[in-house]
Amino acid sequence: MTFNQLQIPTLSDAELEAAIVEHNQKYWELNEPEITDAEFDLLVRELTARKPDSPVLARVPTSTITGDKVRHGAPMLSLDKCYSAEELDRWFARIEGAAIATQKIDGLAVSLRYDGAGRLALAATRGDGETGELVTANMLMVGGVPSQVAAANIEVRGEAFMPVSTFNTRYAEAFANPRNLAAGALKQKDPAKTEAYGLHFLAYDLQGDPTVATEAEEMERLRALGFTVSPYLVCEREEGQRSFEALAATRVELDYETDGIVFKVNNLAVQHGLGNTAHHPRGAIAYKYQGESGLSELTGIEWSVSRTGAINPVALVAPVFLSGVTVSRVSLHNLSIMSKLAGEAPLAVGAQVAVTRRGGVIPHIESVLRPGTGELLLPPATCPSCGAATEVREDVLVADHAATCTGAASRRLLHVASALDLDGFGPKLIEQLFAAGLLAEPADFYTLTAERLRTLDRLGDKTAANLLASIEARRTLRFASFLNALGAPEVGEQLSRDLEANFESLNGLLDANADQLTAIAGVGPRVSASILAFVAEHRPWIERLAACVTLTWPPKSAAVGPLAGKKFVFTGSLASMSREAAQEQVRALGGATPSGVSGEVDFLVVGDADYDKMVAGKVSSKLKKAISLREAGGRILIVPERDFLPMLTPDSPSA
Repeated sequence: MTFNQLQIPTLSDAELEAAIVEHNQKYWELNEPEITDAEFDLLVRELTARKPDSPVLARVPTSTITGDKVRHGAPMLSLDKCYSAEELDRWFARIEGAAIATQKIDGLAVSLRYDGAGRLALAATRGDGETGELVTANMLMVGGVPSQVAAANIEVRGEAFMPVSTFNTRYAEAFANPRNLAAGALKQKDPAKTEAYGLHFLAYDLQGDPTVATEAEEMERLRALGFTVSPYLVCEREEGQRSFEALAATRVELDYETDGIVFKVNNLAVQHGLGNTAHHPRGAIAYKYQGESGLSELTGIEWSVSRTGAINPVALVAPVFLSGVTVSRVSLHNLSIMSKLAGEAPLAVGAQVAVTRRGGVIPHIESVLRPGTGELLLPPATCPSCGAATEVREDVLVADHAATCTGAASRRLLHVASALDLDGFGPKLIEQLFAAGLLAEPADFYTLTAERLRTLDRLGDKTAANLLASIEARRTLRFASFLNALGAPEVGEQLSRDLEANFESLNGLLDANADQLTAIAGVGPRVSASILAFVAEHRPWIERLAACVTLTWPPKSAAVGPLAGKKFVFTGSLASMSREAAQEQVRALGGATPSGVSGEVDFLVVGDADYDKMVAGKVSSKLKKAISLREAGGRILIVPERDFLPMLTPDSPSA
């Protein structure tokens, strides 16, 4: 039976629940789906709207599609980066076995999902890594994207890009680079306009195909399914640098831009067993090209106030043309890095510097080749924005900024606008609003009116209406989004989600103590102290912002099943399944799978081979922490994979 958007509202609550249970089982357990992902999402969304406390919702994956947003089944993480043979060798030392090396395409990351009949059912951009933008119709207009494949229920990830030849022939005079143009082309409202740009797709990852055991097999399987893949090499540790150089030498022959070489552990079971950090998979690394280098002269330093209040240096250099762009401003990041570059003597105007666009993108001063003879470039004694006295704290230039400090306030407010997707609120407008006294803290976004906005120069009624509509659309916020928007040091998107999972109210977090925070996996004493200090200083305006919005939390899975209430962390390589598959099975049986070892964890599951190494005295960081907790009287048990597997049998005791 299939469903459509008109039919679903006619189903009763009981019929909705029965349909969701049936098709969830056919997809995940029997591998025999009868409806598309989109149809299943419509069923779940209808039941969520009618009966949000239905126990059925706790037993199915979170709805994939919400409006034009798509939640990825597994996060599309960034890659860790290195810039030298030594750094690559250190990565190889942390893994086991060979790696596959392939070009890192400088395009737009996209996920393609094919249904049980092998049809392209959904395409989405990477977005923030957890949620992307729905672009299915547009991707069907992109070269190298099959609408049908000879495989069922797979996901293919890769890069959408504009061929260099197309860009040079049609767009080079009007646009800066192919990547930015490709991003705009893919998000056209009319798919026919996307097709006109001549984009292509290059695949690099295949998920859901049990027939492949290595990255090399995966690449050949993608090729057999009709996808274009980049040339690759399989190499051992001692061959890593040679493989990098061999692939880098082919860069000029390619019809797409690349900014480095990606190395991945070739054995998929070993790769998955290494797991992920909040930012990147441990089983992969991007060895970035240093980019084109050039010589220039230092003409000055501009000091910029960050949203955290730190005052950071930006080097001004004589214009130098690198990798297709004229560079005249180069971030020095912070006072510590600036001091290391300068050496024993302060930087001075006229210094000759080597400038590189790392990865072909980010301007970076590699070294000072000749000291300058002009004006010494010293850190300012006062904040360039508000005049407050500066001081150095932990290698960072800071100040007790005045309430009127435009630099710190505008960057903090810009971060809020960006994190909350408030369209139209760019740097210039926010500075205008701050200077006019209309915007001093985050809650002030929600007090803006058409009358107030019209007091600004050259801001018309239509622009004001668009700005206010953008604000109204963000009156309801997920708690994690709210936390990320606060801009607290150390608290990014991943930690915001972790805090959301551990606190069911804003006051619960604001009143938390250090012990409660450090009990969360990944939160150590330093991060805990930073959060507590931020709350102590900013609690009044945090509460004022919260009063302007409605905070929501995603539904939590019901703790139903033989592993209900138990928390499992995995380490080492599992022989029977990937680490992700093990986590999914634990969650399906009611258990939880936090990312790190803490006092709340019940089991640390160790791959059998690694467990035997532990017995022989080789202990990983997770094992060390678990042993320490156990010796201190903690409840955590360290079990080998062979003892974990029986727990997945429903009638087996969960220990």
